[in-house]
Order: sequence, then C-alpha cells, then structure tokens
Amino acid sequence: MTRVNTLRLVFGHPKLTEALLRCFFDADRQAENRVKRLWLDNIDIVAGTEQSSTFEKYGLPLKLNFRGVETLRLRRLPLGAVELDDQLKLTRRTQVVYSRGGRAGELSDGLGGNYLTTTNFAGAETIPGLEQAELAGEDSSSSQQLSPLEALMHSAHRFDDAIYENLSREYKIPPEVVTANIPSHQQRSLHTYMDRWTAPVNQGPEENRAFTQLFRTNVPSPAACARLLLTDISTTLTSLNIDWAVTLPSFHFQLESADFVKWIKWYSDLFSLRFPHLRAFQYRNAVTDHTYLPPGLYLLDHSASVFKGVHSEQRLEEEGLQLDFAIDLKPLEFVEAHADQLQCLAWPMARFFSHELNPDISPRVQRVIEKLGRSLVDLRVDEWYFRYPETHSEEDIVLSTSAKRCE
Repeated sequence: MTRVNTLRLVFGHPKLTEALLRCFFDADRQAENRVKRLWLDNIDIVAGTEQSSTFEKYGLPLKLNFRGVETLRLRRLPLGAVELDDQLKLTRRTQVVYSRGGRAGELSDGLGGNYLTTTNFAGAETIPGLEQAELAGEDSSSSQQLSPLEALMHSAHRFDDAIYENLSREYKIPPEVVTANIPSHQQRSLHTYMDRWTAPVNQGPEENRAFTQLFRTNVPSPAACARLLLTDISTTLTSLNIDWAVTLPSFHFQLESADFVKWIKWYSDLFSLRFPHLRAFQYRNAVTDHTYLPPGLYLLDHSASVFKGVHSEQRLEEEGLQLDFAIDLKPLEFVEAHADQLQCLAWPMARFFSHELNPDISPRVQRVIEKLGRSLVDLRVDEWYFRYPETHSEEDIVLSTSAKRCE
C-alpha cells in the first residue's frame, strides 16, 4: 500500500494497530506517498509510536519516522503523562486488560455501544508472571504441575491446539507456520507472555536470559510518545486536534509530586513547540474530570500559579525535585507565534484568562486577539461537563425531577 496518504485507526485491535503504525511509518519505508493525515482514536499508541525501540517482535520495524504528517488527531486515547505504579496495577480492580480465556465482559466499542470479549484484571495477569520469574533457572521438566504461566494460558493453548488440528485435516498448513509452532505449552506461554520472539522459535529461549527481558522498565508513557511524535512532524504539521486525550491517573490533588511535575511538563513541552505551517489548533480537553486541565494553566495569561497549592515549588524543592522547566507565559508565546495564520482554534472557556488583571502582558494579549480576529474562521469554546447540563439553556429531566422532589 505505497499510495496511502490517510490513516485512521479507530478502536483498532492492539496488535493490528501496532503493526499498521510501525509499518506505515517505518523509517526505511519506500512509498509513492507519505501518510499526510493521521487519526488515532481510542487506541493504545505506545507500541505503535515508540520511535526507537529495542523491543523487537514479529519482525516489525524498530525505527520510525513520522515526518510528512500534516493533519494529526489524537482522540480518546488516553494520553497518560505517567504510568500507573506497579502496586496499583496489581490491586486496582478497574485496570482491565484483554485476556484469552479470561472472564467474559462488555467493553465500549467506540461507537456508543458495547461488545463482548474476554478480559482479566491486570493484577491477575501480572502475578503469574512474577511467580514464573521466581522459578527461572529451576528444572521444571519433571514436574507434574502446570507452571504459573501455563495455568494462566491453559484454556487458550487447548483452543489453539484444537483449531490447528482441525485445520490440518482440511488444509495443508504452510511450512513457515509449522516451523513457528512451539509444541511445549510451557515454552509457548513464556513466548506469549513476553509478547516477543527472543530466539528462533524452534529452539526455545534460555530461561535466565528470557526473564531479564520479561519486564520492561523503560516503557515510555503515552504522553511522551505523543510529544516525540509532535516534535517529529513539527515542520509539516498544519492541523493539530487533541480531543479528550490527556488524562490523569487520579485527581490532581492525589498525584505524587513527581507525577505532577511530569503532567505539567507535558504542557510546557507542547507549548514550547513551533509549527511553521499550523493553521488549526484544537484542544478539546474539557469533557470530564479525567481530562481536567492543570489548575492555573491559561492560554492567554500567566500560568505561574500551576505550582501553587498542594504541589508548590517550595514543597517540590523540599522533596528534592528540581524543576528544569517553566511554563508561565509559554501558552501565550505559542499563540503569538502562530496567530498570523491560525484559522481554527478550540480551547476550554474557563482557561483563556485567569481572574487576575495582569497589565504587564495586556498589550501583548490585545495584539494576539486582534490577529486572531483577522485570521480565525472557526472558533470552538468548550466548557467542562460534570453531572448535569447548564441549567438555564434547556429543560432537563433530571433537574426538573429534582426540583419537584424539593417542593
């Protein structure tokens, strides 16, 4: 598919999404057209956009190049600035992952409905891996008991064996598929859990070496991948749409200070970028509390107050966290740099200005507004939605019912 110039991935299967992104944006790919329009909606972007990876699997490209993308939409991803702590993954019952042979449950299909699939809690998937790692190097060939990972994947392996046995009766299985088969359920479970081929598939991995690669400790966060992607396409990007994407692992006042700094730095890095050809900047992160902007972040005002309150600069210093960045007027500087040719702008209503009058930047703000007044043809102003709609714009059954009960 050398002529594809538009790639939309909406609620894609994780493995197919990873393969499409890594193959279309392979740094060595030869094609008539580069992908110019990229739309990533409701997917996991880390595996598919990690630009320089040593985590080889299935022969997918390790080096990526996103240059040439002109239109980018990031929607419902989420773009977490920090990864969940391992202990939270083990105990948090809301952390659900796909699991063959797991519990049947309904997940959102991204179209307003649900679909039935098998899932498991992340902790229930992680614990067998930890238990298996403790057995690394031990001779388990004579044991009559299933290893922890064998037990986890026992049902899936039985289904696989039955499927290929039935297929082989009706069709001639290609030699490369036969060669890739791993008869041992124990070895197959290791390969499956690591999600990679660490050695030729017909030889089996060395357990000690395999488990040193079992748990990656340098996995980038989704937000970090998005930041590098934006940096890569900065010279060609004309339209950027971030829609319900940047999310928190928890409410901001529950964040650890180090995680709070990473969250704020993502915005600092975003507004430090410059896109010479940018005509549309839409930031629609005003849907729910999970997509709440950092308190004190404003587009056309001082943003120094993001470090007030619970995570003040003084507290960060007391905890030994040195800030190597500042955000303050970076959003304003970003708009100043793009105002002349910006034709489309979207931003939350309450985050244009603070409640304080800042005469030191008033002339700059006035000039920016005048430029936007001449260049904008499309303006979208969102407001944070929480529980009920705005009470004075239309009648609402919930509010009407509550009012009657009060009477």
